[in-house]
Amino acid sequence: MGKGALALLINGGSENWSSARWKARFDAVCPDRPVVLLPDGALDPAEVHYAAVWKPKPGELAAFKNLRVIFNLGAGVDALMADRSLPDVPLVRVAVSDLTGRMTEYVVLHVLMHHRQEPYLRESQRLKRWAPDYQWAANAITVG
Repeated sequence: MGKGALALLINGGSENWSSARWKARFDAVCPDRPVVLLPDGALDPAEVHYAAVWKPKPGELAAFKNLRVIFNLGAGVDALMADRSLPDVPLVRVAVSDLTGRMTEYVVLHVLMHHRQEPYLRESQRLKRWAPDYQWAANAITVG
């Protein structure tokens, strides 16, 4: 491999986060660079200059002695920060333009589900029982 390879280490996530989908995305935007799904026994770790990761296992990145940068594909970096062998290279957060808005929507969704007692109402519906609890006004309670 002439150019440094981009290694993909994707652990967990939904079908949208599958390694194959990420590889197709990177292949499309990096046609002149090798993009490798790991593990790949044929890959020489010295050829890896870039790593795009989601929840890599501790120690996985330490094998790449020529690593120049780590691209974290998700919002959280907990898995990376917990890795005591994490290489001393720049860590870049990859984000799409609407990520903050989507995260806000996700938080609001769950706060409202809790506030409006959605799990209780869903269970009541399943049991075919109509016994709604008192619904507090939003300004009468706090979160956290």
